[in-house]
Amino acid sequence: MVWDRRMSPFNLLRKLGKGMGGRLLRGAVNRRLASASDEEKEALYNYLLISMSMPASTETAIFICFATGLRAHMGLESDERLGSLDLPVSCFHGNRGDWTH
Repeated sequence: MVWDRRMSPFNLLRKLGKGMGGRLLRGAVNRRLASASDEEKEALYNYLLISMSMPASTETAIFICFATGLRAHMGLESDERLGSLDLPVSCFHGNRGDWTH
């Protein structure tokens, strides 16, 4: 399964190399930003291409923290997660007009 292999979209592009991966990336940027200026598209493409050329880092965190289906490997209610630390845990979810939408 792709999830078990920790394959992110950038991993796939890295494996394809700058030639084929770059062409796929340019196509995706052009489709997603169809109404943006050519300058904006080029800026995003260059940013993503540079990011893609670097080794994977935080993009793999989702695979480390979550199992298939985005189920936590170790939930917050688990005593093992925080050890003997006595820390309050609060979870917030947005309502309107914030980053969660």
